[in-house]
Amino acid sequence: MIEKIGIFLNEQGETATFKEPGIINVYKLVEGEWKVETQLPLNLSIQRTTIGVRQELDHLARAIPDCRILVAKEIGGLAYGILDGLMFHIWEMEDTIEDILSYVYIKEREEELQLEQINCDELKESIVKVPVETSEKGCYEFDLKAIQKENSGVTSKQVLKPFLHKNLFYQLTLYCTHVPNWLEEDMRKLNLSGEVKQLDPHTYQVRIRKNSCSE
Repeated sequence: MIEKIGIFLNEQGETATFKEPGIINVYKLVEGEWKVETQLPLNLSIQRTTIGVRQELDHLARAIPDCRILVAKEIGGLAYGILDGLMFHIWEMEDTIEDILSYVYIKEREEELQLEQINCDELKESIVKVPVETSEKGCYEFDLKAIQKENSGVTSKQVLKPFLHKNLFYQLTLYCTHVPNWLEEDMRKLNLSGEVKQLDPHTYQVRIRKNSCSE
């Protein structure tokens, strides 16, 4: 259940870009009302290296471990990629705080409900396809690129996360237009290894293997 949303604000209390100093207000939903639970200063404008930016954002993630939704006026490529890798859901928008909280909560809740429904067999067949076992036992293939071409609403998280977290397999060969940003972190947590090969300008092959697997 979504209970917390972080919003990056400037001194005027407006949504800010990551190019300026500001404060992240972490809002918590309490009995139907959003209240500020935590305030964290953030100033990436003084960081001149990739390492410095990563360290600041790693510190941010550790400071708010139970909040993974972040809103700002603009975040930018480097910070965006790092936050995405840290499993943040990122929103770039400009509006009143009340409207931002209302809109983001509704959209995030919709996605949350969709993920919950994936576990139903009927929905797995009618909405999203799952990796298919090949002739070699324990080896699966999944063409995410083709699935998303048929249905642009299907996300890599919807189809891959349940499989990686719940299924016993030896190898999964994934075909996609780009390697999902969240995949590396999940693979590390699940003791998986992988290799990436670019087949053509628009297709990547990702081979994911279990480092250990108990029957």
